[in-house]
Amino acid sequence: MKAKDSVLTIKLEQELRDAFSAEAAAQDRPVSSVLRELMRDYLQRRRQDQFRQMKSDMNFEQHGA
Repeated sequence: MKAKDSVLTIKLEQELRDAFSAEAAAQDRPVSSVLRELMRDYLQRRRQDQFRQMKSDMNFEQHGA
């Protein structure tokens, strides 16, 4: 696994932070691990959406308007 040497600081509501931390703790997982997983999932979904859009655009261009 790659070194974790970057820090991301975010502002969020205290209640959201507390609830998220409690859920991560209930799964015996560090908050940072859950956040990294969420970030990776988000990036994967975005890439899939972009790929689908590109395919759709290409299909549209091939078949005309």
